[in-house]
Amino acid sequence: MRIKPYLQSLGCAVLLLASCTDDALDNGANNGQNPEANSNVVNLTVLDGASQQGRIHTPAAPNTRALKSQRLQYVATIKNLEWQDEKHVWSATSVYLDDENKKAYVTWHSDRQATNPAQTWGGALDVIDITNEDKPQSEVMVGNENLLKFNNVMKYNGKLFLSAMHPRQGGVVARINPGAPATADLIGFPGSSVNAVAEYRPNTLIAVSGFKGTYGTFDANADAQSYDYENPENNAYLKLFTESEEAEKDFGGKYVAVDENGKAYVLRQNGDNGQIINVEDGKTINMTVPLLSENKYAEDYDPETGKWITEGTRQSVYFGKHVMVIRKGIAYVAAGKSGIYKYNLTDGKETKINGIFATGLYADDEFLYAATGSGLRIYQFNDETGELPLYAFEVETYDEEGNGAPTSTTAATTGASTTKRHSPNFVTAHHNGNNTYIYIAYGQSGVRVYKFMKEGEEQPGEPEDNHDWVDPGDDSDIVWATENVEGYYAWGEIFHADSGENTWEEFEADKYGLSFTSPDGIVVTNDESYWTEGNGSKQKTVYTYDNYRYFDGSTAELSKYRLDDSENSEDDKWTLDPEEDVATMRWGNGWRMPTQDEWDEMVMSFANTIEENERGVTFTFNNGNTLFLPKTGYYSYNGGDWKDANGYYYWSSSLSTQINTNDFDYRGHTGGWIWNQAGDNKLAWSYESLAWMPDFSMLYYEYYARNGYDRANGYKVRPVKDKANIPDFAK
Repeated sequence: MRIKPYLQSLGCAVLLLASCTDDALDNGANNGQNPEANSNVVNLTVLDGASQQGRIHTPAAPNTRALKSQRLQYVATIKNLEWQDEKHVWSATSVYLDDENKKAYVTWHSDRQATNPAQTWGGALDVIDITNEDKPQSEVMVGNENLLKFNNVMKYNGKLFLSAMHPRQGGVVARINPGAPATADLIGFPGSSVNAVAEYRPNTLIAVSGFKGTYGTFDANADAQSYDYENPENNAYLKLFTESEEAEKDFGGKYVAVDENGKAYVLRQNGDNGQIINVEDGKTINMTVPLLSENKYAEDYDPETGKWITEGTRQSVYFGKHVMVIRKGIAYVAAGKSGIYKYNLTDGKETKINGIFATGLYADDEFLYAATGSGLRIYQFNDETGELPLYAFEVETYDEEGNGAPTSTTAATTGASTTKRHSPNFVTAHHNGNNTYIYIAYGQSGVRVYKFMKEGEEQPGEPEDNHDWVDPGDDSDIVWATENVEGYYAWGEIFHADSGENTWEEFEADKYGLSFTSPDGIVVTNDESYWTEGNGSKQKTVYTYDNYRYFDGSTAELSKYRLDDSENSEDDKWTLDPEEDVATMRWGNGWRMPTQDEWDEMVMSFANTIEENERGVTFTFNNGNTLFLPKTGYYSYNGGDWKDANGYYYWSSSLSTQINTNDFDYRGHTGGWIWNQAGDNKLAWSYESLAWMPDFSMLYYEYYARNGYDRANGYKVRPVKDKANIPDFAK
C-alpha cells in the first residue's frame, strides 16, 4: 500500500462528538532624626562554639561514593538559631568561605517584623571552622536580637563587611574584626537596606542598596558614620553613582558583581523588569522579565510617626533576594520565579536557561551552581556551544545518620509541597583538595553542605534500558519503540486513571503520591499539587476536561500551551516540556513522545509498504525493518467514556494550529466544547488549541493525515529515541 497525503485536510469528525522581607521599603533612613550617641559603633553578643553544640549535624561516616546521576553527597546542616522565643525563627541569608583561614562565615536575620520597635530586628554571624570540612565545627557566633539584620557577608583585608539594615538608619554596612567580634562599625548608606558588598578597587568596596537606594563606593577603612540625608555634603566618604533625582525613585538594588577584569555590574529591579547596570560607563541591559519573588511582608518606615510598619501589598513580589554572577563576559541572573537567565554583556543578548525558581548563583571555571526551589542544581558550562546541561542535582533524601549517600533518585522539590520546600537564598562553593564543597543558605532550613564529586569509575552507570527499538533507516535521526507506554493519557499528562471498561488493555490507576523525575531534575507527583486546575482532584479519575490538568473550569480556559487569535503560541511552546512528556518521565533513558513531523516522516518517507489487519497496522521500511502499531480504542473527553473504536489513537508531542469546524464551532475559534464529567452538559466553549496526532482512519483508501484532537481525550503513546542518545549507534 502506498500512502497519499491529505495532511490537515480533515476536521475532527471522528472524535469531536509570606515570610520575612529581604528589602525594606521607602525611607529606610533616619529621615533627619539625630541618631543616638555612639549609634555607629554597636555592641554584639558573642557566644563561643561550646554554646552552639548540636546546631551542626553531620553524618556518622562520610562516604566518597554517590550515584552517577546525582554526584552529590550530604555533608552537614548548620541548623538555625534559637536565640529568640519559639514563635520566631532565623533565616540563613549568605555564606562566605575563607580558604586561607579555613573558616566559613554565615549570616542570619530573624523573621521579626516592624510591629514592635523595641524588638523589630535581629541578626547573627556564625564563624564555622572548616579545617575538616567533612566535620565542620561551630567556633563562635556573634549577633544581636533587636538591632541589625544581616543580608550578606564578604571579607576584605582581614575585616568582615556585612550588608545590613538598621531600624533608625536604614541601609548600613557593618564592619567587624573577626579577632574581636564584640563590636561592629556602621558605615551609613542611602536606601532601605544594603543588600550586597563587593571588592572593587584597592581599599575600595562597592555596595548596592534596596528601594529608595542607590549604589556606590567607599573606602574600606572609612570611619563609622551615619548617612546625612539633610546635608549631602557631609557624605564625602561615599561616591554614589546615581544622580540625586534617581535616588528618589524605587531603585530596587539587589546585588553587585565584579568580573575577572575588575569591572562591576549592579543588578536591580527597574519598574516591572530587571536591569543590569555597567558601573564603568552607566550603560544598562534591560531584562524582559522581573526579578520576581514570593509575596512577602516588607518593612516600611513612616516618617510622620517615626516608626516602621508592616507593608505586605505594594510590589511585594519584588522584595526577594536575587544574585548575579559574571563569567567570561556573560552575566548569569537568578531571577526568582522568572527562572535563570544569561546576558551577553557586550550586546545585551538575553537567553533563558530554564524557568526553575532560583535566587542564588555561584560560578567557577567549569560549573554554574544554582540555589533553587528544586534544591541545589549544578550546570556544566560548554563554552563552545553556550549550552548549560544539568550535571547534578540535590535529591530529596540522603542517609543523614549514616554515610551521607543519596537514598533517593528524586530531585529535592519543585516547591509544590510547602512542607518540603527550602527557601533558597544563596549558594557558594570552593575547592578543597580533590573535592568541591558547596554551601547553600536555605533560609529557615539553615545551611546545607554538600560534597560534589564528578563522574568517576567507582560510580555505577545509568539504569538499564529494557525497551527494544526499530530503526526506520539510515536517514532517520530516531528509532521507534516496539511497544506502547502502558495506559492511556490526556495530552501533557503523565498519570492515568484505571482501565475501566477498556477491552484492549487492563491496568490499575496510578497510585496517589507516585513521582517521576525529568532529565532536568523536575519532580512531578500524582497528588493535589499536580491536579490544581483539574477541579481540585487529587489524582486522575476520568478523561474529561473537568479532570484535565490544564483546564480551569472557572474560566473555561487552558492554563498552558495556548494559542492566541492569530494561531501563535502564547507561551512560545509548540511541543511538550520534558516533564509533561509521558515517555520521557516514565521510561527515561532518552525516550520521548514523537513530534507530529516525526510521525509524518515515518509514514511518508520511510514506510515502503503498509499492511493492515484486524489487530493493527505494520509498516515495513526501506531497510526491511518493520514496526507494528496495534489498534487502541480511546477515552472520549465527552463524558470520559471508553470508546471501543476500531482505530489508532496515538498522541504526538506537538501543539496543533488546526481550527475546529464542527457543528458547535459557530465562531471559528480553536478548541472545543467543554463537557462536564457526566457528559450531559456543555460547560463552556474553550478558545484554546488542540494537539496533533496521526490519522490512520483512511488507510484502506491509501490516505494518511494529521489532525488536531481535544487534549483531554485519553490516547496511547508510542515513544521514540534520538540515535544520538544510543551509544555507538552505527548509521
